[in-house]
Amino acid sequence: MIEICKPLSYSFNIQSYFPLCKNENSILFDIETTGFSRSQSQLYLIGCIYLKNNVWMLHQFFSEHPEDEIELLMNFFRICDSFKYIIHFNGNTFDIPYLEEKASLLNILSPIKKLKSIDILKDVRPFQNIFGLENCKLKTIESFLKINRTDTYTGGELIEQYYDYCKNQSESLKNNLLLHNEEDLYGLVEILKIYDYISFIQKMKDPHFIINTQHMEFKKDKLLFSIEISQASPLSLTIKNGNWSCKICEEKTIIEFEIELVNTTLYHYFQNYKEYYYIPELDEAIHKSVGSFLPKEKRKPATASNCYIKKKGFFMQVMNENINLPIFKENVNSKEKYIHIEPAKYSDIKNQLSKLTIEFFKSILPKS
Repeated sequence: MIEICKPLSYSFNIQSYFPLCKNENSILFDIETTGFSRSQSQLYLIGCIYLKNNVWMLHQFFSEHPEDEIELLMNFFRICDSFKYIIHFNGNTFDIPYLEEKASLLNILSPIKKLKSIDILKDVRPFQNIFGLENCKLKTIESFLKINRTDTYTGGELIEQYYDYCKNQSESLKNNLLLHNEEDLYGLVEILKIYDYISFIQKMKDPHFIINTQHMEFKKDKLLFSIEISQASPLSLTIKNGNWSCKICEEKTIIEFEIELVNTTLYHYFQNYKEYYYIPELDEAIHKSVGSFLPKEKRKPATASNCYIKKKGFFMQVMNENINLPIFKENVNSKEKYIHIEPAKYSDIKNQLSKLTIEFFKSILPKS
């Protein structure tokens, strides 16, 4: 077994991302194997990062021969025994169960179950669509965060290189294997800044997040407006949901919105339909207190599907009915909700923009 231990060239603060963690009681790790089967594949490399004497250290255990596997595990477990939190990427699904079963097969006592596990992938995945990620692989997230790698190989490509190394002990193959794991560990540290992005996105649903509406105008079939927010954005991003689109720019406190308006006829439904009559001649419903004066042949009891008034014109999609304006729909079962707006008279909508914007942000955020 080869053991490599060296200081990182930079420092970071775990507690700024995970408030319950402290630098001195947290360890980050990543493993390399020759396959997914815990009983049939080989564990050939474990890498970890931890704080020692106020210096962040990168520590790797590399198997030169298959029989080194037990030594790898024992040395890594010895280090883990000193920590309280273990931080990883997709470790809950693969790395930790793999090590646990390996330990069981080799009759080694594992301390990992005693550690509190933090899986970065689990926290990032709910925000995949918001960030526009094709997938949630480590390299995809690194690319999104503009983190550059020297290593060009995938873990799968390195399996054959490890088998070749076991045969000829090539120094260049060993360097490829170690570099891949080392850059996975560096990536693990560097992608922590995605928590800054997540924190920023989560603040969007806070009413205090919006300071005021900066600008508003109608342009053809679109409503354009911008808002000032209380914190400069840490990233540039375009977010879309339904007819809404917003553009966020890095280091800016202004978010620009563009909403596609719908020019059609829509219906406002009354919930208490038993209190209304439907008037076929008008194709609308009126309250019984008024409709009772009409001849019986001109009115009939309203149903849930025809208890409405209709309106033609421009409509703006809204994400929640919790607004002091009438809600319109295409039909009684439609999930999409709209409010009627008149481009020449938009004072009502302007006064509601902050609230509508908060509801838009809530609609894109993962459910708690």
